[in-house]
Amino acid sequence: MENTLIVLTGDDWEGLFHNGKLIEEEHSIHKSELVNQMKQYQTFDVRFLWLNNMGLKWISDEGSFPSNFEEISKEYLG
Repeated sequence: MENTLIVLTGDDWEGLFHNGKLIEEEHSIHKSELVNQMKQYQTFDVRFLWLNNMGLKWISDEGSFPSNFEEISKEYLG
């Protein structure tokens, strides 16, 4: 995962990760913020992922995304 941004959506919550590290977490990552981060990190590699039903239950229990993307079980991604 080299110079990659990931936008992870879980119902009404989104996390923005750069190279696996959480850099922002909001109800919605605005397009302008994503573009600003793309400029800052000089990357066009942006991946959009979603939590499945198991992931939605997990994030509801956790309350927020972990600081490291690798801590999110692959089984939670849809």
